[in-house]
Amino acid sequence: MKVIILETSGVLNDYNSLTEYVNHYFNYVNKSDCLRGYDESKFMLLSKICNELGAGVVLPSSWKFYFSDDFRFDNELTRIIKEFKKFNIPFLGFTPDMKDEDIKGRETIDECNIDEYLNNHNDIENFCLITTDNYDLDDFQDNRVITDFNEDGLGNGGLLPHHEKEIVKILSRKNK
Repeated sequence: MKVIILETSGVLNDYNSLTEYVNHYFNYVNKSDCLRGYDESKFMLLSKICNELGAGVVLPSSWKFYFSDDFRFDNELTRIIKEFKKFNIPFLGFTPDMKDEDIKGRETIDECNIDEYLNNHNDIENFCLITTDNYDLDDFQDNRVITDFNEDGLGNGGLLPHHEKEIVKILSRKNK
């Protein structure tokens, strides 16, 4: 099995799609089948990568808790899972939460969480981390693709076609 451990913010969206979401929030949330705040083209590219390589997606542990009571909108995780299903992206679950501090409402990509997930799944042939931030992930630099939320300075970024080659190279290696 091949696994993509995926940070969603700045990977499945970019500055433009997030700004659209914020600007149109009250007009569209729960009134449209369109996923606001994310970019459909990024789901399409992720689907292509997963299906060509036989890979599945794992989300950081904090997504188990990701929702907002303040705005009462559709659970963010539910929205993303619906898009995964729509685009035939295999969803494998979450990294375990290995931290003591409260992680609700923020993504947690941490070496100990990733190590624990990998140790508990002996059937993983290889894995790739796709993140935006330069988290302290020294042990995983060879398995990592970093995207940029605003790559071209015009609001376009996130997962783009030029990242595909790097992801394929990582997931095609023989050992994790």
